[in-house]
Amino acid sequence: MIKEIEYTQEVHDLVLEVFEDCIAKDYSLEGQAYFKAVIEEYDYLNQHYMFYGLFEKDKLVGIIGYQDDVITFFYVHKDKQGKGYGRQLITYVLKKVKGEYVYVDASPYALAIYEHLGFKKMEEMKIVDGIKTISMVYGGKR
Repeated sequence: MIKEIEYTQEVHDLVLEVFEDCIAKDYSLEGQAYFKAVIEEYDYLNQHYMFYGLFEKDKLVGIIGYQDDVITFFYVHKDKQGKGYGRQLITYVLKKVKGEYVYVDASPYALAIYEHLGFKKMEEMKIVDGIKTISMVYGGKR
């Protein structure tokens, strides 16, 4: 089940766990510190982003967050990756976003899943504040 949620301690813990297990290795120490500081700003995140959680028997297993037409958060518990949960979250948000296109600055770790779900690279990898990302876009008929 997917439902609208707020950025809470439970969400933070999931994001941090997936980040440390899967993504942190692609960031410099500066990038890791920057990311961890950003995800501590609960009030800011709740004021500026929409969040949806995917639950399995009342347990949060994945989240997606966006602002306007940009996906900013996309995390699925490592044990649940490869089981279609990410597809469910992306599909859900693609229906919610009103624009013709949806953008994401994907981590190298998530590049393959975004490509599998129909996102296309807009440019090659860049590093900003120690964080590696690849700008991608999803567009066309949904």
